[in-house]
Amino acid sequence: MLLDPIIARALRVVSALAPHKAPARLADDVADQLYREELAASSSLDVGLWGGHVFKAAAKTATRLHGVAVSGEDAAPADKR
Repeated sequence: MLLDPIIARALRVVSALAPHKAPARLADDVADQLYREELAASSSLDVGLWGGHVFKAAAKTATRLHGVAVSGEDAAPADKR
Protein backbone atom coordinates (compact mmCIF):
# COMPACT_ATOMS: atom_id res chain seq x y z
CA MET A 1 0.00 0.00 0.00
CA LEU A 2 1.31 3.42 -0.93
CA LEU A 3 0.50 6.39 1.23
CA ASP A 4 0.83 10.02 0.35
CA PRO A 5 4.08 11.22 1.99
CA ILE A 6 2.23 13.86 4.02
CA ILE A 7 -0.27 11.28 5.30
CA ALA A 8 2.64 8.97 6.17
CA ARG A 9 4.25 11.80 8.16
CA ALA A 10 0.93 12.50 9.85
CA LEU A 11 0.51 8.83 10.73
CA ARG A 12 3.92 8.80 12.45
CA VAL A 13 2.92 11.88 14.47
CA VAL A 14 -0.48 10.34 15.33
CA SER A 15 1.23 7.18 16.56
CA ALA A 16 3.50 9.24 18.80
CA LEU A 17 0.80 11.58 20.14
CA ALA A 18 -2.22 9.27 20.39
CA PRO A 19 -1.40 7.87 23.86
CA HIS A 20 -1.04 11.41 25.23
CA LYS A 21 -3.85 13.35 23.57
CA ALA A 22 -7.62 13.40 23.79
CA PRO A 23 -9.10 11.83 20.65
CA ALA A 24 -11.19 14.93 19.95
CA ARG A 25 -8.04 17.12 19.71
CA LEU A 26 -5.70 14.62 18.09
CA ALA A 27 -6.23 15.62 14.43
CA ASP A 28 -5.88 19.33 15.26
CA ASP A 29 -2.70 18.75 17.27
CA VAL A 30 -1.19 16.61 14.52
CA ALA A 31 -2.05 19.20 11.85
CA ASP A 32 -0.51 21.95 14.00
CA GLN A 33 2.70 19.98 14.50
CA LEU A 34 3.05 19.18 10.78
CA TYR A 35 2.44 22.82 9.92
CA ARG A 36 5.06 24.03 12.41
CA GLU A 37 7.61 21.50 11.13
CA GLU A 38 7.01 22.53 7.52
CA LEU A 39 7.30 26.22 8.34
CA ALA A 40 10.59 25.60 10.12
CA ALA A 41 11.98 23.48 7.26
CA SER A 42 10.77 25.65 4.41
CA SER A 43 12.36 28.78 3.08
CA SER A 44 9.11 29.70 1.38
CA LEU A 45 6.21 31.55 2.92
CA ASP A 46 3.88 29.72 0.51
CA VAL A 47 3.43 27.07 3.21
CA GLY A 48 1.13 29.51 4.95
CA LEU A 49 -1.17 29.53 1.92
CA TRP A 50 -1.63 25.81 1.46
CA GLY A 51 -0.28 24.21 4.63
CA GLY A 52 -3.23 24.57 6.95
CA HIS A 53 -5.74 22.82 4.71
CA VAL A 54 -3.35 20.13 3.49
CA PHE A 55 -2.07 19.22 6.93
CA LYS A 56 -5.57 19.21 8.43
CA ALA A 57 -6.77 16.76 5.76
CA ALA A 58 -3.68 14.56 6.23
CA ALA A 59 -4.09 14.60 10.01
CA LYS A 60 -7.76 13.58 9.79
CA THR A 61 -6.89 10.75 7.40
CA ALA A 62 -4.02 9.55 9.58
CA THR A 63 -6.19 9.70 12.70
CA ARG A 64 -8.80 7.50 11.01
CA LEU A 65 -6.13 5.06 9.75
CA HIS A 66 -4.66 4.82 13.23
CA GLY A 67 -8.10 4.19 14.71
CA VAL A 68 -8.77 1.38 12.25
CA ALA A 69 -5.36 -0.15 12.93
CA VAL A 70 -5.90 -0.04 16.69
CA SER A 71 -9.57 -0.97 16.99
CA GLY A 72 -10.43 -2.45 13.62
CA GLU A 73 -13.29 0.02 13.22
CA ASP A 74 -13.65 3.40 11.56
CA ALA A 75 -14.85 5.80 14.24
CA ALA A 76 -15.73 8.60 11.81
CA PRO A 77 -19.40 9.52 11.68
CA ALA A 78 -21.20 7.98 8.68
CA ASP A 79 -21.80 11.40 7.11
CA LYS A 80 -18.06 12.22 7.24
CA ARG A 81 -16.87 9.13 5.33
